[in-house]
Amino acid sequence: MIVCSDHGQTQVERLARLQDSFPADLEGVLALASNRAGMVYRLPGCRLDARALAERLDDEPAADVVLFREGAAAVARRHGGELRFAPEGAGWRVEGEAALLDPDVYPNALERSWRALAAPTAGDVLVSATEGWELVDGGGRHHLGGGSHGSLVAGDSTVPLLAAGFDSTPFGPEPSITDLAPIALQHFDLRPPDSMRIAREAARA
Repeated sequence: MIVCSDHGQTQVERLARLQDSFPADLEGVLALASNRAGMVYRLPGCRLDARALAERLDDEPAADVVLFREGAAAVARRHGGELRFAPEGAGWRVEGEAALLDPDVYPNALERSWRALAAPTAGDVLVSATEGWELVDGGGRHHLGGGSHGSLVAGDSTVPLLAAGFDSTPFGPEPSITDLAPIALQHFDLRPPDSMRIAREAARA
């Protein structure tokens, strides 16, 4: 038996509207938010590529880490700095400011970011909110004065994870909820897809 939570929770002290970084006269851009994460979509007619949209958030205090795909790599931007990364063998190829995604602050960030960008419904640009900030959703809802989640920071991401009934622990030295699907598949003697077999330890490289 495995018991876990799906997310952590951090305090919300300030609010921002992701839409305000993309004015209505900017054709073909849709910005959506949920809790402490946001997505920006390029719609038909958009003249800006993902990089140009991401760079618009460089001076937005609520936008901590901004992610997008560029060619075969993923790009993380933070306060104008940049890190490029992609899976390579059992690890990661990393170029740029490796400290930008400090694993003590953003646990398992490379794998989580890569998978989020690969999701079929993901936006062209993903936004992880700064600690203390929440991105107001399209209906104006928020959790000001309470707690919220959704960003890459440890407080949003670190969860209880308990296992019982195994001969030995099914987890590695740094357990993660990303281990759960491969463990379940292996229990039923099913081969996990390649996308689940990226070595998480490489995210710390």
